[in-house]
Amino acid sequence: MILLKQLSPNFNELVIDNVSIWFSYQTPVAIYSDRLYISKNIWSSTTGNHLNIINPNRSLRVDHAEVLEEIRKAVNVG
Repeated sequence: MILLKQLSPNFNELVIDNVSIWFSYQTPVAIYSDRLYISKNIWSSTTGNHLNIINPNRSLRVDHAEVLEEIRKAVNVG
């Protein structure tokens, strides 16, 4: 199953089978595959709000590069 859900303006979730990828504007900011990987906020307060909706626990945040790597692995692209 592939599904795109608009959660709010400029905030979307892409679901591919058992993987969820969240986008703030056009930027992927979090993924849940085997566990949740959620970016530290390096963007705007709006993106910070989106991240808090996904999970408000800031101690779980990782570098954006780690999120991108998990997305690459999950969707099997370069």
